[in-house]
Amino acid sequence: QMWHTHWQEIADFFLTNKNTITNMKSEGQKRNWQLLDNTGSISLETLAAALNGFLTNPNEQWFEMSFGDPAIDKIDQNRGYLQTVTTLMHAVLKLSNFTTAMQEFYPGLVGFGTGTVFVDEDETTIVSFIPQFIRDYYIDEGRDGRINTVYRDLKMPAHDMVMQFGEENLPKKVMDAYKKGETTKFNVIHA
Repeated sequence: QMWHTHWQEIADFFLTNKNTITNMKSEGQKRNWQLLDNTGSISLETLAAALNGFLTNPNEQWFEMSFGDPAIDKIDQNRGYLQTVTTLMHAVLKLSNFTTAMQEFYPGLVGFGTGTVFVDEDETTIVSFIPQFIRDYYIDEGRDGRINTVYRDLKMPAHDMVMQFGEENLPKKVMDAYKKGETTKFNVIHA
């Protein structure tokens, strides 16, 4: 949490639509009152758009599959298989919300220097991508300095919790709200 005040300052001047890290705002409340001009915001958006266009351009095949060994990759049968899998993966990404998720992900990555996207299963599009707001996740590292755990702090209504986790897995307080049809949101920690 020591980073929250730093992130709040960054958001206040560069990502005014996301400046609710330590300062909560009401809906419709003015968020950019402290800005003298929008040079920082425009620069951030320009860099984020450039990264999106260069790294994950939806109009290009921006990645390809490999077995990790060039000798194995060069075998005709393997090369055909890898090309088919790459094409299928690109098609799945195009059918999903990947492009819009990346448009939300990159500004946070540029502004805060880190970002996460939760990838979930989807019955219609196979996968769904949910960019996480920096205030709502925590990263833990192992002794080697590599990330080994990501925690998400979600707020979910009881109905959604029942649908996702099942009645038998929820505390009494949540089940009472569900049975009463309340729309109260509960904190859920996903590690």
